[in-house]
Amino acid sequence: MVLEHFVPRWKSNAGASITWTTEEVRGELHRADLKGMYPTLGVSDPKAKQKVIVRDLIVRVKNFMQRRTSEGGQCTPLDLRTAFIAFCGGASVTATAFGRAVTSVTGLRTITPFGKRIYRGFHILETGSGVSKRTKVAVVAA
Repeated sequence: MVLEHFVPRWKSNAGASITWTTEEVRGELHRADLKGMYPTLGVSDPKAKQKVIVRDLIVRVKNFMQRRTSEGGQCTPLDLRTAFIAFCGGASVTATAFGRAVTSVTGLRTITPFGKRIYRGFHILETGSGVSKRTKVAVVAA
């Protein structure tokens, strides 16, 4: 079946296609069975999957920051994370991954002026508009 339906290797100068020999097909099948012989393009590589997840999180955080925050003011990492979870419909995200994504998007890190960690330089727009009720439901659901 492979010899009949496999794409020819090349065409000769006269235009005739030169097919694979049985030994070459066996050799290719053996090589295909060897681990790491052919790249998977990141489909099954755990590190590649993690990079895709991180990149996806950064895009979602950037979208959230553009839509739901404004310059000036301050907010705690917990408030920002719970608002993000509510914005995403209850999707779970670890505090560390979220903090790294926020730092990547804004360039700001948390500071602790009075023993409480805060982000200074932006604030959540929905403060006082019922976001706390929605975030509690979303956090419980996550």
